[in-house]
Amino acid sequence: MTKRILKLTVVFVVVGLAVLAAFVATNTWNSQATAQTQKEFQMVAVEWKTTISKPSPYDPINDRGEHPVGTGQARNEINHYAWDPSFIVVNKGDKVVLKIHGVNGDVHDIDIAGVDFTITGRTGIDGKGKAPIAAKPEVFTRGEEITVEFTATDAGLFEILCSIHDEAYATAARPELKDDGGVTLDSAKKVGDAVKGPMIGYLLVLP
Repeated sequence: MTKRILKLTVVFVVVGLAVLAAFVATNTWNSQATAQTQKEFQMVAVEWKTTISKPSPYDPINDRGEHPVGTGQARNEINHYAWDPSFIVVNKGDKVVLKIHGVNGDVHDIDIAGVDFTITGRTGIDGKGKAPIAAKPEVFTRGEEITVEFTATDAGLFEILCSIHDEAYATAARPELKDDGGVTLDSAKKVGDAVKGPMIGYLLVLP
């Protein structure tokens, strides 16, 4: 009887130690995983530009098969707005924070197709937060930094877009860019005006 009790005691101790070790390991992993779920990225709205040497600096350039014929915008430059970085990788379930700084371009906005995001912060050049323009918190001007937050609930590849610079040349009039609540954002865009896009980046959410 004594030997049997001793064996049972040893078994209970071994099982108890195994359960305790598993509990500690699981909680340690969970705490590490929790600490890694928030990912923050610094992004900048930038402009790539190059000048083409031509016989006349006023000769219009055929950029990607188009140029602003008859708009008085003949130029010898090629411009393209971009996000930097333009490719972000996170895991499904991560809380993602993007701090986006407007450096080049009078005004931009952000849209992440298929992702439900919120703007949680806005800081101007003077360090003070500015009011959202026309109740559009996704719009930011040169010198502003906005904070974008969301949870990556679905795996896949998502586009990070600026709808203001969504193509090389405007195919539709954009009068909404002229003035907004007394704040001039940009000159109104007409059909054929160069908008220096598409301004696009990519968000990859791993399963």
